[in-house]
This record gives sequence, C-alpha cells and structure tokens, in this order.
Amino acid sequence: MVQHNLNIKFALLVPCYNAAAYIDPFLDNLSNLDVPFDEIIFYDDASTDNTYQLLLAKGNTVIRGAENKGPGYARNRLAEAAKSLYIHFHDIDDEFNPRFLSLVSQKLEHHPYDVVLGYADWIDSTSRKPLIKWRYNQEKIVKNPIDYFISNPLGIINTVYLRSFFLQENGFNEEIKCWEDADLHIRLAAAGARFAVIDEVLAYSIRHNNGI
Repeated sequence: MVQHNLNIKFALLVPCYNAAAYIDPFLDNLSNLDVPFDEIIFYDDASTDNTYQLLLAKGNTVIRGAENKGPGYARNRLAEAAKSLYIHFHDIDDEFNPRFLSLVSQKLEHHPYDVVLGYADWIDSTSRKPLIKWRYNQEKIVKNPIDYFISNPLGIINTVYLRSFFLQENGFNEEIKCWEDADLHIRLAAAGARFAVIDEVLAYSIRHNNGI
C-alpha cells in the first residue's frame, strides 16, 4: 500500500439523503483507494429510507440529522465533527480515482496549501461516457482566483480543504441548495486561500436522474 506523510491526516466527509442504493457501490469504490482516509464520517440528513441503519450496520460512523436541511448544512456539521488536518467532501453516488490521496499527499508534501484540487469528469451513469471534463489552470488561478472561479465553477468531489481555513470562513452557505460549491470557492479565493492544482482526474461525478 502507498504511504503518505503521517503528519497529515485526511477526513472523508459524506452527506447522505435517501442513499441506501448507493452505499455498497460507494464502499466498494472506497476500498480501492491506494491510501485510505484516516477518518470517515457520514451525515444522514433525515433520510426517509434505511440509509442510517445500513451505514451503522456496516460499521460506519454516522451523524444523524433530525431534520432535512440540505447538503451545505450537512457538510458544515461534518467539518465541525472532523479531527483531521485536511477534509474532503464526497457525494455518495460519485467515485474516486484510486490514487486520490496519494496524489493529494504528494502535492502537500512540501507546501501547506489551503485548497488542493484536481480535475473531475462527469460520467453518464448508463453509458459511462464522459459528459463534461472539468479542467483547471494553476497559473490562471494564482493570477486572479476570484475571476477564475466565477468563470470556472469548482465542485467538491475533486477538492481537499485545510479544515481550519474552511471553518474560519464559515464553510458552506447553508441557504444555497445547488452549486453551493461554487459560492464556497469564490469566498475562499476572496479570503486569500492558497490553491494548488493536480493535473489529473481525482474524481468522477456519476450523472443520473436521482439527484437534486
């Protein structure tokens, strides 16, 4: 198994709502990572199916919300609960590049960035063909990060955050229910976050008709 800097701990934070059908595929995909996360926490956002029970039965750490409040709220509670230096949010219906953490660790080995991001592909759930290929440019981000992230929205499944910086900037705007990711990254840019780009696909967003 690939090793990473033991001084850097990573938390995987996963919000869930009525996600029972995605639990097994997600855990299978997670088991393929060449470097495991140091900490994994799920948040059940008041599901009406048996998401919470299934996650617990499989030995996972789960925070259970009493009321459905959306992904921004769930992610903020997860970030507060985490103990690791860096945090990563992933949607339970999406997939990892198996080298996700080894690539991120390499980027952080000599420089404590606030945000590390890679490329992401959006994949059709049926055909498995790419629908959109999200690519990002380090030089342009450094030159003008606010303008860049307005023009090039950044999601969360291919991004890792320094937990203290994320919390300092109050995390996600909990009133935004879709593309709250884009808002977060513009605010982090405005706050002076140090961004680093990995020129490889880190994650795959599986596009279907069951999400928001």
